[in-house]
Amino acid sequence: MAPSTIRVIFDTNIYFALVVFKNPALKEFFTQIKTSKRVQIIYSGHIRQELIRNLEEKQYKFSPQAIDNLFKGMEEITVTLDKRRQPQTLRDHDDWHLFALAHFSEAHYLVSGDGDILALKPKWGKTNILTLREFSNKFQQLITAIDTNTKAKNP
Repeated sequence: MAPSTIRVIFDTNIYFALVVFKNPALKEFFTQIKTSKRVQIIYSGHIRQELIRNLEEKQYKFSPQAIDNLFKGMEEITVTLDKRRQPQTLRDHDDWHLFALAHFSEAHYLVSGDGDILALKPKWGKTNILTLREFSNKFQQLITAIDTNTKAKNP
């Protein structure tokens, strides 16, 4: 049975692409996700700070207000990392915060372009790991399944 809301985490590299590359199709898809009543985007202060740090290190121009607007309306969750549960296959230990966030938020999807994270596909725990393209391709199916499930419960 499909959940009534899809909980999804986007890795920092997805937000980076939104801010830096300003791809109209990506922006439109992200806006569609963000405004959907059926999707809950979850992030942490760590993701936000990593995005800002990456933008500053690479000397991209951005406004703090643009970052605020990007995260507006999303649910921020603070997590405490338990190093004992860290996947041993992670080369970049900074990625562990995403798995902790996925665990504590009970996220259905973790969307990333990071090869280390994608190497753990198809799942980590109960969280499906997908590329942005895979999530984009699956998005409409997920919404349809939620709508069908909602109609079945409320005939």
